Amino acid sequence: MLFSLLTLFSCRDDKKTKETIDAQIEQIESTEMVIDSTLNAVSDKATEVESLIKEIDSI
Repeated sequence: MLFSLLTLFSCRDDKKTKETIDAQIEQIESTEMVIDSTLNAVSDKATEVESLIKEIDSI
Protein backbone atom coordinates (compact mmCIF):
# COMPACT_ATOMS: atom_id res chain seq x y z
CA MET A 1 0.00 0.00 0.00
CA LEU A 2 2.76 2.43 0.94
CA PHE A 3 4.65 1.60 -2.26
CA SER A 4 1.50 2.32 -4.30
CA LEU A 5 1.12 5.72 -2.65
CA LEU A 6 4.77 6.55 -3.21
CA THR A 7 4.47 5.53 -6.85
CA LEU A 8 1.34 7.65 -7.23
CA PHE A 9 3.04 10.71 -5.72
CA SER A 10 6.13 10.09 -7.83
CA CYS A 11 4.01 9.98 -11.00
CA ARG A 12 2.27 13.19 -9.99
CA ASP A 13 5.63 14.84 -9.34
CA ASP A 14 6.93 13.59 -12.70
CA LYS A 15 3.88 15.00 -14.48
CA LYS A 16 4.23 18.34 -12.69
CA THR A 17 7.95 18.42 -13.50
CA LYS A 18 7.23 17.67 -17.17
CA GLU A 19 4.59 20.40 -17.27
CA THR A 20 7.03 22.83 -15.66
CA ILE A 21 9.77 21.92 -18.13
CA ASP A 22 7.36 22.22 -21.06
CA ALA A 23 6.29 25.68 -19.86
CA GLN A 24 9.93 26.72 -19.52
CA ILE A 25 10.70 25.45 -23.04
CA GLU A 26 7.77 27.45 -24.42
CA GLN A 27 9.03 30.55 -22.62
CA ILE A 28 12.55 30.02 -23.98
CA GLU A 29 11.22 29.58 -27.52
CA SER A 30 9.12 32.72 -27.17
CA THR A 31 12.12 34.67 -25.90
CA GLU A 32 14.21 33.32 -28.76
CA MET A 33 11.63 34.58 -31.26
CA VAL A 34 11.67 38.04 -29.66
CA ILE A 35 15.47 38.11 -29.75
CA ASP A 36 15.53 37.04 -33.41
CA SER A 37 13.01 39.73 -34.27
CA THR A 38 15.02 42.35 -32.40
CA LEU A 39 18.25 41.30 -34.09
CA ASN A 40 16.58 41.53 -37.50
CA ALA A 41 15.27 45.01 -36.69
CA VAL A 42 18.72 46.12 -35.53
CA SER A 43 20.30 44.70 -38.66
CA ASP A 44 17.76 46.53 -40.85
CA LYS A 45 18.47 49.80 -39.03
CA ALA A 46 22.23 49.28 -39.35
CA THR A 47 21.81 48.79 -43.10
CA GLU A 48 19.73 51.95 -43.25
CA VAL A 49 22.37 53.91 -41.31
CA GLU A 50 25.14 52.63 -43.59
CA SER A 51 23.15 53.76 -46.59
CA LEU A 52 22.62 57.21 -45.08
CA ILE A 53 26.34 57.51 -44.25
CA LYS A 54 27.24 56.65 -47.85
CA GLU A 55 24.74 59.21 -49.08
CA ILE A 56 26.19 61.89 -46.80
CA ASP A 57 29.74 61.01 -47.84
CA SER A 58 28.82 61.44 -51.48
CA ILE A 59 27.63 65.01 -50.95
